[in-house]
Amino acid sequence: MGSYIWKANWSPEYHQSMIIALCSLVLSTFLGLIMRQILIHENKQMDRLEVGADAGSERERVEEAARLECITFEEAMRRRKSFRYLY
Repeated sequence: MGSYIWKANWSPEYHQSMIIALCSLVLSTFLGLIMRQILIHENKQMDRLEVGADAGSERERVEEAARLECITFEEAMRRRKSFRYLY
C-alpha cells in the first residue's frame, strides 16, 4: 500500500508513506482480531443452542430443514453439529 501513497514532494525519504502503511497494517490486524472474536462467540452460541435443540421452536426448525432437504431428523442434527466457523 505504501507505494500507492507516495507523493513526489515527500521524497527522498517518504516517512509519511511508511507511517500510513504501518497504520493500515495495525488497523487491519486489529480488525482481523475483532472478526476472530466474533467467530469464537458465534461458535460458543451454536454450542449453547445445541444443548437446547431438543426443546421447542429450535427442534421445529431442524425438523423443517430436514423435511426440505429430504433427510432424517437425526441426519439434520448431525450436520448441524458438525458445522463450525473456522478462526
